[in-house]
Amino acid sequence: MVERLAARRSDEERGAGGKAREPRFSRQAPDVRRQQIVEAALRCLAKGGVGAFTVSAICAEAGISHGLINHYFAAKEDLLVAAYERVTDGLAQFTRSIVAGRHEPEDKLRAIVDASFSAEIFHESNLAVWLALWGQVRNNPALRLQHKQLYDGYRQAIAHQLRAVAARRGVAVDVTRLALSLTALIDGLWLEWCLDPTVFQPEEAKAACYELLQARLGAL
Repeated sequence: MVERLAARRSDEERGAGGKAREPRFSRQAPDVRRQQIVEAALRCLAKGGVGAFTVSAICAEAGISHGLINHYFAAKEDLLVAAYERVTDGLAQFTRSIVAGRHEPEDKLRAIVDASFSAEIFHESNLAVWLALWGQVRNNPALRLQHKQLYDGYRQAIAHQLRAVAARRGVAVDVTRLALSLTALIDGLWLEWCLDPTVFQPEEAKAACYELLQARLGAL
């Protein structure tokens, strides 16, 4: 199939009279092209949610043919999972980069909260993608598995910092439950802001998270 596509593309590039012309679709390394398709899919989700997540829309956004997208993704569901992985990997890497620059557990805990509402993450298009993806988690087994792995690791990382802070201060805290409460609060604030960004400012969202943590740990 790939050989036939290549031969047809070569004929199209020659055009009438055998003259070379600009190819309709630029050739890219497989990993680069795959990443471009995923990014195009994310832009479609940001613009119109799951309703805009169609093969035609993604092909138009990426500037590729239907045959090429099928070459990289056997089904649209596979592309949805790849899009979710791309978003979660980006968020995780950004948060780790912020936390890595801090030394004390209190500073690391604050960094996790601050990163969640930073301009690099907390913006309309990013949250629109999250809202669209969250809506598909329940009915997509592969997506549900990715979501579980992400959030299990996320809550464990938060619980680790909570445990360190509580130990330094001699405070008895159920860190697993508090980590769950914090992630639920962050998700709820993301969802609320995505639906109506006039409800609060990012600094107010961070303050709400600090209030939750400080009620159990003391001033941060």
